[in-house]
Amino acid sequence: MWRTNRHARAEALLYEAMEVVQQDASQNDQMVKALQSLVRDYGGTPAAIQGYWNLGRLYFARAEYVAALEAYEQARSRLSGDGQTTLMDAMISLNMAYAEEAQGACEQALRNFETVLKTPAATWLRSEAYLGIGRCHEQSGVPGKAAEVYDRALTDPEVNGPARELLEERLTNVRPAGDSD
Repeated sequence: MWRTNRHARAEALLYEAMEVVQQDASQNDQMVKALQSLVRDYGGTPAAIQGYWNLGRLYFARAEYVAALEAYEQARSRLSGDGQTTLMDAMISLNMAYAEEAQGACEQALRNFETVLKTPAATWLRSEAYLGIGRCHEQSGVPGKAAEVYDRALTDPEVNGPARELLEERLTNVRPAGDSD
């Protein structure tokens, strides 16, 4: 019963913290403090995973990439250790990859983007992962590899809509003129 009450209290605190931003997005500092309090006091609860993940997103928005990565790593370390890559793990991996890419650490970002591609529960995130992998190859000065990734993405049935258009545009930009294959 104690555990159930503790988990319920943690969920309520998470909801309250998230409610602040929904009402007024400029309250970033207040939300960070609320989430820090949640993860400090209820770190062993399932709500702490989402708390750390949301902290990571807030730090990322502030361009505090090291803090974002630390928060994402805390979220990941609290996931079930059953060896299965879950949707939440894929979302954490994607956000970690964004932070690593923003820092110029494309080598690490590539691993996290690949984790997203390998997660069956996260097919709707595949286009984001392909775009990230391609951007990393572009940043690394390897446009041919970027083109291969964009081509691969365009054959993936899970990639559609605006993401497909963006991939086609990026492919056009990295492929040398006159190279149609």
